[in-house]
Amino acid sequence: MSRTRSSSALAHPRAFRTWVAWRPRRCHDRNARVVCTLALFRNPGARWPLVVAANRDEFYQRPTGPPERLTSPSGAMVAGRDLEAGGTWLAWRGGDDPLVAGVLNRRSPEAPIAAAGATSGARSRGALPLKAIAEPDLEHALAACRREADGPYGPFTLLLADLERAVVLTNGARREPIDLPPGLTVLTNLELNDPRCPRAASARVDFARLEPLLDGSRPAREAVDALASVLSNHENSIDPDHPSPLARLCVHTSGYGTRSATVLIARRDGRIEAYHADGPPCSAPLAALDRV
Repeated sequence: MSRTRSSSALAHPRAFRTWVAWRPRRCHDRNARVVCTLALFRNPGARWPLVVAANRDEFYQRPTGPPERLTSPSGAMVAGRDLEAGGTWLAWRGGDDPLVAGVLNRRSPEAPIAAAGATSGARSRGALPLKAIAEPDLEHALAACRREADGPYGPFTLLLADLERAVVLTNGARREPIDLPPGLTVLTNLELNDPRCPRAASARVDFARLEPLLDGSRPAREAVDALASVLSNHENSIDPDHPSPLARLCVHTSGYGTRSATVLIARRDGRIEAYHADGPPCSAPLAALDRV
């Protein structure tokens, strides 16, 4: 695809903050950002080649901001804001080379939630989506993030996706990028396709039922509402009696829970429609954001 940014994707310059002024800082909080569930639907060649649905789970005390339009070296983008360490959990841009970049903190099944946080002095993992989205295309983004993978980051899973390819990169035992097949992939804080993750297993069942709605043949709002119903699920479809609240997609505990939800619909022409709930999707509506 062309590496030229489409001017139609840009709003008035005053509507954007600069990427340089919003660089991530080093993170000194062990209770760092935890993005818990991201579902990816790939249907290359369809009217909607790429659909993303994500819940961001986080400690309630961590200050965050909703998605904001920014400028980067590659043009316009949109990203959620971590107001404590800088960076983002999910960033995207439309145009001639649309790209989505999301990061999830990784932990072992036995580890507590806080173990997914960054150690003192580590770089914020939220730097990685910003670094990726500043590159001209997915190939350059992947190369740049692979160079960063050995840096002082806590364990992470990074998703990069455009209209034709989706790839996962981690800094775990396997460092080679993993190309994702067409269809549904569900990412959580455990390893890719980890059978020990009850949330991923339940989410795959629930999201798989929606695949017929996600080829672009139905109204976008219908698809978004269906995805919101899954993102707001308080039950585990496979094991309704599972004792852990973290086995559900929409999480509510005393100090930690689902803080927001985002749905992205990438169209074949490179436009990305975004919908965001600034709060748990069980109570906050997924409202349309400006297209990019």
